[in-house]
Amino acid sequence: MQILSIIFAFFVTFLSTAQASDCVIVFDAGSSGTRLYAFEETEGAFKNVFDEEKDIGVSWALERKQCGDHVCTYEDIENVVEQLLMSFHYKKTGSCSSELKSVSLYATGGMRLAEQKVGVKKVEKTFKDLESFIYKKLINMGEDYFNLSRPGVSARIISGSEEGIYTLLSINELHQNKTLKQGTIEMGGSSVQLAYLCTEFDEDCLDQSTPVNYKGQTYNIFSYSFLGLGRNEAFRILSTEKKNVCEHIFNKKWRDSYDLKQCQKNIKKVIRERGDRAVIKDFLNFRSVKAHSQGRRQSIEIPVGSSFHAVGGFGYVDFEKIDANIAEICPFSEDELLANQKKYSAVKYTPEYLVKSECFANIYYKSFIEGIPNLNIESNARKIGGTKVSWVLGAALCDATKCLDKSKLLCRWRVGWQCQK
Repeated sequence: MQILSIIFAFFVTFLSTAQASDCVIVFDAGSSGTRLYAFEETEGAFKNVFDEEKDIGVSWALERKQCGDHVCTYEDIENVVEQLLMSFHYKKTGSCSSELKSVSLYATGGMRLAEQKVGVKKVEKTFKDLESFIYKKLINMGEDYFNLSRPGVSARIISGSEEGIYTLLSINELHQNKTLKQGTIEMGGSSVQLAYLCTEFDEDCLDQSTPVNYKGQTYNIFSYSFLGLGRNEAFRILSTEKKNVCEHIFNKKWRDSYDLKQCQKNIKKVIRERGDRAVIKDFLNFRSVKAHSQGRRQSIEIPVGSSFHAVGGFGYVDFEKIDANIAEICPFSEDELLANQKKYSAVKYTPEYLVKSECFANIYYKSFIEGIPNLNIESNARKIGGTKVSWVLGAALCDATKCLDKSKLLCRWRVGWQCQK
């Protein structure tokens, strides 16, 4: 009897070990905030078991943004990261109860801009300090994390093309596409990512593509990031640096529909349509490796018949109501909109700090989408199968399968274009 009990206990232990899943944490250090995602990985499949957001971005201290009543400091960033780790620790409730395999903090457009302002060395030091901080905090939380190795904690900026590829992987994985057939367009606060599968005979697309390994196959993906065309940066650039683009809209000197049409027309100069091509102004990426000036134009030709999932800021857009939203809110000043926010459906649920740019955002989204031929947006759901849509799932999947040769990626926000190793 005792022998049978021992055999049974061994069998139960074997089964639980065989079914055990690894846990991975990915921080999305974006330009508008910091988010922590936790995934359980079982036999190559990733299940999102935790996500939470704080409204301070890792780049904010370097960008000198406000954290309430003071300019953000590195301590503010540490506090945000610690709060998210503590929240994960106390709320995981059985999920991620197995080994924590890795913790990755990946920064996007905001940190790319911060690096341009303060330089590579300061950013690299910030990341090294954060790696040490995260590791120490987790180890101090107890035995749940004793298996985590120091090399298992990493922090870095991901390139824009990397971010676009991760988003495309996420969408196709969530839609259970066996091939990477659905493209993605993502509107962030600082940048816009466009990614899609190259057709077999499109030499121009193939020449600019990145090989991506997915489910045992290699796909050539065109992925480009426009730094400065995200909602917040575009508003800053087009309202302060290039006031003529939409001067009447921004300064609220509204006269009639002429002002609106001029604004749309001028935004479309940023996104020029030429037959089946769009030539898009890329404000803040560097022109070339040799020429250290910023600003370039990138030609895009989306294959006919492609379909896209719109992500990020586009996930909050009702594309059928854009014209109605413009007509409803553009004649009014920011103060008038804030005083009557619940009255106007177009800004009823808009965060207060974004109300000022909401008129512009609707005009901008409309112009952006209409200016790119063959950009067939088929869906923009913020959740698919209960999982929040973001690039993070694709990053976790890619890290586990080594889907990219990261040494071949270009970091165009840098003068030399060379990504961090």
